[in-house]
Amino acid sequence: MSNFRTTSHAKCILTGEHAVLRNHPAIVFPINYKDLMLFYGEEGDFQKIDFDVSDEKTLLMFFNHTLAQAMKLLGKDFAECDGKFILKNTIPMGAGMGFSAALCVIVTQWLIWKGWLNEQALFNFARSLEDMFHGKSSGVDIAGAMANTALIFRMNGELKPIKLNWQPYLYLSFAEKICPTRECVNTVKQLWLTDKSTAEFIDAKMAESTHLAEKALLMNETAGLLALANALDIAKECFDAWGLISPFLKTHINNLL
Repeated sequence: MSNFRTTSHAKCILTGEHAVLRNHPAIVFPINYKDLMLFYGEEGDFQKIDFDVSDEKTLLMFFNHTLAQAMKLLGKDFAECDGKFILKNTIPMGAGMGFSAALCVIVTQWLIWKGWLNEQALFNFARSLEDMFHGKSSGVDIAGAMANTALIFRMNGELKPIKLNWQPYLYLSFAEKICPTRECVNTVKQLWLTDKSTAEFIDAKMAESTHLAEKALLMNETAGLLALANALDIAKECFDAWGLISPFLKTHINNLL
């Protein structure tokens, strides 16, 4: 029997990735069928973790590091995290679906349940925790992990639900290559240091992609489908210009096209 349970889910950023760190808009969708569940019992072995996942060691490492960072931010001793934790996870780790964000959200929700944080702190504290994974979190993944609908997100805190006028059939295809988010963020950062004008141009292009995608989702299906495809093509061009599409990934994309 658990005293506490909570769930967070995966996300997909449709457009706006990376540029969102400089307060450009991004569109994020929740992926509710991929989730991370936490069950906690006050009675039980200290830090006992049960799993329903294939990669237990990796999940244990991420969970312990996130919990330790949370306690550090609160100025508390890690030993206060006694009791039994049970984790069930169906979000692929390192696949860009927001596993780290979901983990930060459920850990923060547990801290709120313990009475160490107030509910209003959920988003900001979870974002602070995610800095550990990203270097500097925009918060868009956290917003996606907490959302029930598609959102327009800005780093300044602006959140706007999108009322879809039609439902596109969107599919995720795993390229079977893991690339930590921090590495991608650092690659884009390096471009800003070496070629600011090009970096600004790509950011503006990604923002254009987001605006076009939002309009597409508000159109009728016939016009919206073409506009959305165009928006995704523009976003892909941005990833290519940033140097984030490896030859292997390029082949995968071409096969899908």
